[in-house]
Amino acid sequence: TISPAPIANASVDQTVCADITSVTLNGSVITATGGNWTTAGTGAFSPNNSALNATYIPSDADTTAGTVTLTLTTTGNSLCQPYSDQMIVTISPAPIANASVDQTVCADIAAVPLNGSVITATGGAWTTSGNGTFSPDNNTLNASYVPSTADTLAGSVTLTLTTTGNGTCNLYTDDVLITFTPAPTVNAGTDITTCQDIASIPLSGSVVTATGATWTTSGTGVFNPNANTLTASYIPSAADTAAGNVTLTLTTTGNGLCNAYSDDVTIFLTDIPDVNAGVNQTLCADATGAFLTGSAATGGTWATSGTGTFSPDNSTLGATYIPSDADTTAGTVTLTLITTGNGLCQPYSDQMTVTISPAPIANASVDQTVCADIAAVPLNGSVITATGGTWTTSGSGTFSPDNNTLNASYVPTTADT
Repeated sequence: TISPAPIANASVDQTVCADITSVTLNGSVITATGGNWTTAGTGAFSPNNSALNATYIPSDADTTAGTVTLTLTTTGNSLCQPYSDQMIVTISPAPIANASVDQTVCADIAAVPLNGSVITATGGAWTTSGNGTFSPDNNTLNASYVPSTADTLAGSVTLTLTTTGNGTCNLYTDDVLITFTPAPTVNAGTDITTCQDIASIPLSGSVVTATGATWTTSGTGVFNPNANTLTASYIPSAADTAAGNVTLTLTTTGNGLCNAYSDDVTIFLTDIPDVNAGVNQTLCADATGAFLTGSAATGGTWATSGTGTFSPDNSTLGATYIPSDADTTAGTVTLTLITTGNGLCQPYSDQMTVTISPAPIANASVDQTVCADIAAVPLNGSVITATGGTWTTSGSGTFSPDNNTLNASYVPTTADT
């Protein structure tokens, strides 16, 4: 009697992932009453190596090696030799996801470049804890993340890269934290309206997040003490004042990871008030007054270096100045027209001089008593201030040589005598 030889069947080879906890076996024997599992590696069998459908628990060395050969050998062979069969367990590496290092970026960034990578898996997919989007899509490992306003307001967002195409392995993930620093803000202050006569204009710039800022001008003025002082003063140039306005720009510096930001302030330079007191005048001490012709666009008031008065008042540009006796005695008086309604400007003034010449004096000399037989009466007239004098008579006589000679002679008529 010839009994059949035993047959051992360790089943087909298996490929498993390195992250598997145990490999399920499905051995079988024919003719023999049982079988024992052995390994070329260092793993263990559960519940034991005599169970045909045991599980094999790979060791770290097995996983590192990448393959392990399991052998099923028949037991209870009766008159026959033991027989064996092998199966190879191939252990593929577990996928690795690497979302790269955490990033700190500015809140003004348009898109955050990503640099994800996977090992063993065929790809990966990005997800976000926020509500931004991925460009071109979330399946691109080196995609860019476009943060939402909510993301930047929150200050950070976590992006997760999950492996895809994992084969027999589980999926794996890795996170990258994107931290958003606030974008700088800059304020150059409110627009300023001032007079063209101002020496310097105080500024009140401020910045947040940035470490500083620099002033620039659309004109040709300068900054004091320098353009890097937020509260500097601006000294306008003649060209600035002639233009009537100048725009100053404050731009942030020390922006860290952020872009530079700027803000403008416009300075409006109003015209200096015009004033003209008119031309100097010369008048006689016997004049009723000096007629003034002052002009001032915003209005003006008259002031005098003397003690005279203005009629009807000193607020009338075309007033009349009535000199006092002291003015007349002094011979000159200076009148000053000072602007009023100056707005943001200082008051301005202009002067004119009124020269008061003494009134002429005529002296016909002392009265005379003469005889009716006199041929001619000698005269001894004199004048002061005037350049000359003219004799007239209440009678009908004549003057010799003429009536314009101060020391002429008067020739009386019969009617006179």
